[in-house]
Amino acid sequence: MHHYGSLDGQLIYIGGHLYSSFTSVPSASDLQAAYRALRKSQEDRKDEPGSADFYYGEMEMRRLGKIGSWPERIMLNLYWLVSGYGLRAWRSLTLLTAILLATAVLLQRFGLVHPVEFSDALLFSVQNSLSISSAKLSSALNNVGYWMQIVQRVSAPAFIALAVFALRGRVKR
Repeated sequence: MHHYGSLDGQLIYIGGHLYSSFTSVPSASDLQAAYRALRKSQEDRKDEPGSADFYYGEMEMRRLGKIGSWPERIMLNLYWLVSGYGLRAWRSLTLLTAILLATAVLLQRFGLVHPVEFSDALLFSVQNSLSISSAKLSSALNNVGYWMQIVQRVSAPAFIALAVFALRGRVKR
């Protein structure tokens, strides 16, 4: 975890080191450039675990430094939240599970013309998210159900892809 900020107004804690407030504190963009250089050095030495750690630090400084336009900052915050910059598979899988459960509940209550059991709604959500063809309850969807189907078909592959990339990075190390 990389920390950037003041502890008590007199000491600053950055990356495991304490600095006096009289010492000049590097800006987030300076730290981002340092992390980038360290990451590049590790990549040149074929040290992928080390470069991944520096990549995370570089992206954190980029996110916390508030550099760039607001759409870029929103995307960067979402990338951090959803997948930890493509390095945390559990975040993507957790969000995928949450979306599947939430859409199953919403389908059961609002998305189908005729009421069904939760297990049927959950099965439909999983099938809808993982297959290209329509699941068996597609004909029983109302307008709310169709919108939830669209959300599932877009978000599930994205979360799965982010998880696969993060796992690939772990296995490759």
